[in-house]
Amino acid sequence: ELFNIGLSTELKMLDRRLYKMLYALLQKKEHIDLMKKVKVNAQKGNGRQALRVIDKHFSHTARKRGSRATVSIVREQVKDMPALGPYASGFRLHLQELDGAKMPLHPTMGPELLKQATVTLEDGRLLAELAAFEKCDEADQDMDKLIDTLETVAEHWRDEQAQRHATGAGGPRD
Repeated sequence: ELFNIGLSTELKMLDRRLYKMLYALLQKKEHIDLMKKVKVNAQKGNGRQALRVIDKHFSHTARKRGSRATVSIVREQVKDMPALGPYASGFRLHLQELDGAKMPLHPTMGPELLKQATVTLEDGRLLAELAAFEKCDEADQDMDKLIDTLETVAEHWRDEQAQRHATGAGGPRD
């Protein structure tokens, strides 16, 4: 019981109860690997150590997710207008994953990566919105608003395509 030196009786009991509760929760099939980590890295009855092992495990998982999100943000390209909306939503999700991993994207990188990913698209509305965003002062350039704008452009494009299809008008669909 070296890990409990200096703790009052009440805190020792709390520490043991915390360990028992955590261990019981980790008995579920989906947490077997985490339970093994707790068994190996935390002394039996030391809830504080078990909690540190669990925190470290999930912090590592968040870093992995953040790393994957970074790779996706950098590599993904929008090939055509139908892919713009899903791309914008995915970009927003990747930013949230990065924030959750405490690995936020530098504010100037987001807009630049969005521009690079959409460079092959020749939609007039999209080009105008990106140009307007670039003209704003850096302090006024908000990443969420830019993503909202991309989603709006994608929605307008879909609506226009549906209207063209409904009226039988020809023209490119991309």
